[in-house]
Amino acid sequence: MDNKCGVEDFYKLNRDSLLVLEYSYVASRYMASSFSNDDAEKALKLAEELGKVIKCIRS
Repeated sequence: MDNKCGVEDFYKLNRDSLLVLEYSYVASRYMASSFSNDDAEKALKLAEELGKVIKCIRS
């Protein structure tokens, strides 16, 4: 598979954060949970980086 857009690198560098983000999504929907502003800022930064990878893939 071609790693032109850095998909593999993005995944390797952010695997832990992606797992936390997935847990946060599930927990916020089905469990009583709360997250800090710092958690939200990290999630937004990760989403922005993912957006760049997706934009590259789509081009």
